[in-house]
Amino acid sequence: MKRLAAVVSLMVLASCFRAAVRVNVVEPTPNIDLPRSNLALALDLGTVPDAFSVPEQNGVTEVPVEGWRTSLHAGFQNGIAPFFAQRKDADFTLKFLKADLEYSPVAIYAQGGGAAAVRARVTYLAQLIDRNGQVVMRLKGQALSRNPWTTWGGSETTAAEALAQMYEEIADEGLRKLAQVPAAAMLAPPPVPGTEYTPPAGATDDCAPKCRSGYFCYRGECKSACNPPCPAGQQCSANGQCLLPGAAITY
Repeated sequence: MKRLAAVVSLMVLASCFRAAVRVNVVEPTPNIDLPRSNLALALDLGTVPDAFSVPEQNGVTEVPVEGWRTSLHAGFQNGIAPFFAQRKDADFTLKFLKADLEYSPVAIYAQGGGAAAVRARVTYLAQLIDRNGQVVMRLKGQALSRNPWTTWGGSETTAAEALAQMYEEIADEGLRKLAQVPAAAMLAPPPVPGTEYTPPAGATDDCAPKCRSGYFCYRGECKSACNPPCPAGQQCSANGQCLLPGAAITY
């Protein structure tokens, strides 16, 4: 009889647990410290969905998600926006191509095979775009919640932690470089349509040592592939574009 009562209690708890498993709007609080910049930075969430469901997998029940775009915006406002100027016309835009929420088990019950502890994970792809529409930096990663989901409401708290971690990574890996660029050197000249870079006539391959990326060999000397030269704080890429340092990150 006691065993039956225990089984019934577990079933009731499991039912209540599933009913509480969802993610509504959360308030991520990234722990970020950047140099304050005079540049204005905007957020573009692109086609990131606002409502979806994380499918049941790996012993983790299905998790409905609502207000995801609002949560992403809250994380940006709480963590990154305070370090940049607030102007209507942004100098740069942080655009998300992807911000997918998942849950990964870190502990499994010995009996039943269900997840006993779960971490939230946000897989993201983002671009930093200047006001001319050029992509000057690409960022990608997988941000994990610091703590596992083991109790009631854990689906939301871990999602908030994963979003906070995502913005901390983006700040450290990309926006720190942007914040250190002088405002006067923030933009490269706008590209002219149909003028993809090709080495000029007379370019050779006889420089010794060979020219590094962003330069071509001309009469035994290395010349910059960027014309006009890049502003201070930017560097010339192999295809003749002025980019922020570190912008060669690709995905």
